[in-house]
Amino acid sequence: MNGILALESNGMTTHANATLKTILESQRLRDYPDWAPDDYFEIFAAQQVLKKAKFNSDPDEIEGGLIGGDGDGGVDGFYLFCNRKLILEDTDIKVFSDQRLTIELVIVQAKHKGSFEESVPVKFHDFVDHCLAPERATASAKTLYSEALLEKVTQFRQLYELALPMSPTLSVDFYHAALSDTVDKKVMTRGELVTARFKKYFPAASSKCSYCPVIGSELITLHAKRPESKLTLKTPKFFDLNTFGGDAFTCVVTIGDFYNFITEDDEIREWLFEANVRDHAVDAKFNKGISETLHNP
Repeated sequence: MNGILALESNGMTTHANATLKTILESQRLRDYPDWAPDDYFEIFAAQQVLKKAKFNSDPDEIEGGLIGGDGDGGVDGFYLFCNRKLILEDTDIKVFSDQRLTIELVIVQAKHKGSFEESVPVKFHDFVDHCLAPERATASAKTLYSEALLEKVTQFRQLYELALPMSPTLSVDFYHAALSDTVDKKVMTRGELVTARFKKYFPAASSKCSYCPVIGSELITLHAKRPESKLTLKTPKFFDLNTFGGDAFTCVVTIGDFYNFITEDDEIREWLFEANVRDHAVDAKFNKGISETLHNP
């Protein structure tokens, strides 16, 4: 067999194995030269996972979601999104009041090892039981988990409880990244137990949970993928940028061009708008008034 196609013990080809190691080391030396390889793999994995989930977060936001360390409970990265917007430490949750929300929680565990360890979904299972599900942090949670993780979980619970009257959509995805292309059946079975446990605590039909191994070759593919960063808005007329000191734009656009700008495949690009822009809140009193005016001018 050609040596390039030979498989390593982690299930990756020799070429893919070498490629991933080269990517990791070159990126670490360029962006985080003071970080140890194990620590850098956490942020690298988080970057690729968020690409996979189609979130376009910047490096500071990704680094801000890292929790790994003592008391992390198997959670290296914790990223909470509401209507596709990343919830930050200083986000005012109240701006989402009286809206029908889509809440997405991305949890990442990155193992800089050549295998998918069964202990990872086991820790996810414990995390759901003792940290994510309880309405308030229990005494055992305060012992088992770090303050940083508990604070993020509290923010998640506050947002979820705020949204409950409007029947929110909830999605929690547990991502497990490793330097391997082989995932043992026991690991997958443990992952299924995590999702089943989640459904016990969050039984609504609109609540979903998944356990997602991210294999080494997929990390290579995701790394090569570049997130969309520019959009074009056609405008026949606009005011000089200097009119507002370069901080704002005023322009004239056609309804059709504006619709194409704010949507993709007839779905609103939620990430374009600030949290208090309630384009999706059809039940809000203010939006009902707008709708009635448009239908009966």
